[in-house]
Amino acid sequence: GILKKEKIDSSSAFLNDISANAYLINVDYFTPPITVDEFNAIKQQVNLDVLRLLEKMKLSTAGASTDIRVTNVTPPTPTSTSAPTPTSTPTPTSTPADGGTKPAKT
Repeated sequence: GILKKEKIDSSSAFLNDISANAYLINVDYFTPPITVDEFNAIKQQVNLDVLRLLEKMKLSTAGASTDIRVTNVTPPTPTSTSAPTPTSTPTPTSTPADGGTKPAKT
């Protein structure tokens, strides 16, 4: 079966809910301590096995027949009411006794 994998210690699967557009199935499976890569490989295999079973049973997933239309729309051009570009203000300086300049204290 789908959940009979080498590193799966225990598992459960049940019909969680029925809605107008979907059957919600809950699947839990537990493994001994393994690496994230190993767990992700098991998870991917379980998910692919579920999709194959759905296909074999001629069932479709929710949203499988949704059309997505991508169109190219030119963005609007900026208007002249945009904020003005900030300008820099010179920093006031004071002259010390030795004749050099340093920033003034504010």
